[in-house]
Order: sequence, then C-alpha cells, then structure tokens
Amino acid sequence: MKHSILIVEDEKEMASTWKKTLEAEGYQADLTFDGEQGWKQWQSHPYDAILLDLKMPRLGGGDLLERIHQRQPATPVIIISGEGTERDKLRAVNLHAFAYLEKKDVTLDKILSTLKDALDHRDLLLQSLEVLVDNSANPEQAILAVGETLYSPRQLFDEARMGTEFGRQYLTSLGKTFLQVNPDNLKEAEFVADGVFE
Repeated sequence: MKHSILIVEDEKEMASTWKKTLEAEGYQADLTFDGEQGWKQWQSHPYDAILLDLKMPRLGGGDLLERIHQRQPATPVIIISGEGTERDKLRAVNLHAFAYLEKKDVTLDKILSTLKDALDHRDLLLQSLEVLVDNSANPEQAILAVGETLYSPRQLFDEARMGTEFGRQYLTSLGKTFLQVNPDNLKEAEFVADGVFE
C-alpha cells in the first residue's frame, strides 16, 4: 500500500520540495500551507503520518497537533520547526509527537528516515488493518455490517486512520478481540464482536 502523508508547512518552496521528495520515494503526499487548511484536509482524508510546522498562520502547529491527538492519538506526527521554543518542544512531547526536528539541521534524508521509523512504529491495530487491506483480494468488498452500513477493509482502515467515532469504536473492539484470542489457537480464532457497535 502506498502510504499517505500530509504536509502542513507555510514555507511554500520548502514544502513543495518535501512533497516532491516523498512522491519520488513512493509516498502519496498532500500539501497545505496553514494549520486551518491542514485540519480540514486531515478531517476529510485518511493519512498515515503528518509532517507539521509549528509557527503558521491561522492555526499554529501545536494547536493542530492537539486537535489531531484528541481525534486519533495513533497518527504519527513529525514536527519540523525553525522557530520552536523549549515550551513548544515540551508541548509536542506531551502531545506524543513522534519526533521533533529542527529545520536548521534537517536534511531530506533525515525526514525520510524519521518518516520510515514513524510508519514502522505505528499503532499495532492500525498496522493490522493495513495488512488486512494489503492482503485482501478485493479491499473494497464489504466484510463487516454495522446496522445497515457495510464496511470494506479499506473503509475500516480509513475510518480508523481518520479517528472518526466509528473508527475509534472499531479499534477499541478490535483491541479487545486481540486480547481474547488464545495464542495457542490463533489459526482457529474467530472475530469476537464485543457489542461496541450496538
């Protein structure tokens, strides 16, 4: 699966360079130039990771990080900032940013290696949904019914990445299911619906 990355950076030339570099490495990358645009974009598309500047017009990176963390704390966010204070760094750490990189020291290779690490260390439940999509003969075919709504593997993965209410409930249920599986019977394990969706 091609990983989807959101870049939120107000220095347009730098952001465009990052986007071209990511795309050359096989990522799908979207670009926004302020925090409000970034928030709207994140709410409307599923992303695997975010590259985020701190000092931006309309909505600062710290506030955007907080909003994203409240919706989906499993989304890895890499802060790349040229003007961050020690207080900004502490806030980023407290909000579980995956990494904090200084623009003056950062290279494209460092961004790529940090991004790879972030994707490799994502929430295990999100990674399991990604494997489900990758290994599905038809990732658009419905596999789960909740009420009258049918969900395919790709839809489940997208809902979880976007941190929708359903996506959060599904991840919670999936986590409880994993805890109920007896490791000795993994081949015979069946999905256990916890009633979270009723």
